[in-house]
Amino acid sequence: MKEVVRLLSAGPLFAGISQAEIGQLLCCAGAQMRKLPAGAPLLAEGEESPWVYLLMQGNAAVENCFAGGGCSRLYTAGPGELLGQPGGGPSPVSVHAQTACQVLVLPADFFHRICGRACDFHRRLAANLLAVQSRQIWRLSKKLRLLAAGRLDQRLAMLLLDRMSADGTASLESREQLAAYLGAARPSLSRTLMQMQRDGLIAVEGRAIRVLDRPALEQLCL
Repeated sequence: MKEVVRLLSAGPLFAGISQAEIGQLLCCAGAQMRKLPAGAPLLAEGEESPWVYLLMQGNAAVENCFAGGGCSRLYTAGPGELLGQPGGGPSPVSVHAQTACQVLVLPADFFHRICGRACDFHRRLAANLLAVQSRQIWRLSKKLRLLAAGRLDQRLAMLLLDRMSADGTASLESREQLAAYLGAARPSLSRTLMQMQRDGLIAVEGRAIRVLDRPALEQLCL
């Protein structure tokens, strides 16, 4: 558990809390480590879970699923991210392990239940949680703005501009994952990428895409 505590101390959820205090928090919460194979479900949309999960290793797919079948990828969660509803309540998303994962399992009510010792660092944890949840809301808000774009080339332009680094490249997921994130079929995504490349807007370099004409992409987003 020492390595777990070390990793947690570097994340935003435990900012300002010493490793010794983190150890006490995990003991107070009855936290447990769990390994999950790729594809294993963590949360089901609309259902309540008594647990929240802190992703320690691997990636998890966060999705909205539709009554008629099929899901839309909201984002891919990585190590250090919190999954679930602290304090309880129905989950607004479905989550499954995208790769083999290791998660730290905590009671959902632990973040709002001050223990009998009334530890000051437990209060700091609750305050840190607000910052973490604000980041999650901001990420989902960006995804909603992207999905509101009517055409696939607009959604792709918005994503490229958002993820573009200083050298003009954007590293993206596999084509399957990217299509799921953009709410598109993979053939449609491939056609759009090829057309944007023919138009001189981008250059496809494996999973990376180099932006060649940023003003034109910005115009697409209007």
